[in-house]
Amino acid sequence: MVSELAPQPEDPVVSKHTTSPFNTTDIEVYLRRFGITTLILTGYSTTGVVEGSLRDAKDKDYDCVVVRDCCAAATEQEQSTCMDIVFPRMAWVADADEVIAAIAG
Repeated sequence: MVSELAPQPEDPVVSKHTTSPFNTTDIEVYLRRFGITTLILTGYSTTGVVEGSLRDAKDKDYDCVVVRDCCAAATEQEQSTCMDIVFPRMAWVADADEVIAAIAG
């Protein structure tokens, strides 16, 4: 865990054990409780965890952002296929600087 991103004592921590956190955790309870409607997705494996989470989030009507340069796949071909073809059908795909600028307004 990067110390700057470590959860604070009041932050809920959800541990997942499957590809998507929506299947075996209570993450949706927290998201709905706090009125969260947009999810920013990052991580490794782009073709597994990120894609599975994105598909489940879209099925549950969340707006999604995938941060291109904060995801990694086993091969460049897998990464580019997801980021350039598959994910734009379900999410805004952008680099971290673009996402940060959008959040900052």
